[in-house]
Amino acid sequence: MSSHQAELKKVVAMLQSYRRHVDENASLKAVLVFLTVALEPGSDQVHIGEVSGLHRAVVSKYIADLTALTSTKQPGPGLVENAIDPRNLRYRYPRLTPKGERVLEKIVKETFG
Repeated sequence: MSSHQAELKKVVAMLQSYRRHVDENASLKAVLVFLTVALEPGSDQVHIGEVSGLHRAVVSKYIADLTALTSTKQPGPGLVENAIDPRNLRYRYPRLTPKGERVLEKIVKETFG
């Protein structure tokens, strides 16, 4: 039996909560991007990639999949929006939408009480 059983149960609970509120088929990468955007407000996508350990192309795809219009141009969950730097249109600053903030609050409450 693991000495970290309580912590592992919370990780599993968080993943289950995310799947319940966002996407039952969500990948770990999608969850990681969502949580990193929540943890690093005001950061650009490059920094989100550095913090999450994911390649920037992967980060870009998962951020797009969390917006109102996914990377495949289908309706998405609308949890994240991209602010674009008006001085350099290549720089995007993802942030949680009000809906994303509500979902995050539900996930945290279900996981940690």
